[in-house]
Amino acid sequence: QAEMNRYITTLFTMIDAKKVYPPQSLRRHEEGTVVVRLKIAADGKLLDVTSPTQEPHRLIEASLEAVRKAAPFPPLPASFKKAEAEFEVPVVYKLR
Repeated sequence: QAEMNRYITTLFTMIDAKKVYPPQSLRRHEEGTVVVRLKIAADGKLLDVTSPTQEPHRLIEASLEAVRKAAPFPPLPASFKKAEAEFEVPVVYKLR
């Protein structure tokens, strides 16, 4: 479990590094957390990304784009003996 938690933290860090706050969202002072669902192959290849979050659309699109830019991800931990895995990762947008 600790190994999987470290892996999820790595996903969060990689996605956050590619996140771009949409300019229109900045002007409108939009904040929020977008949940992204990732399906990742054992070798780290991104198979699919979606979001169950409904609003605001600009933040959702920015989050999906951040995931695509961050991919490929590290291979799944060796202890995870499946061909693919699904994760939910939060992408946080907060104005300072």
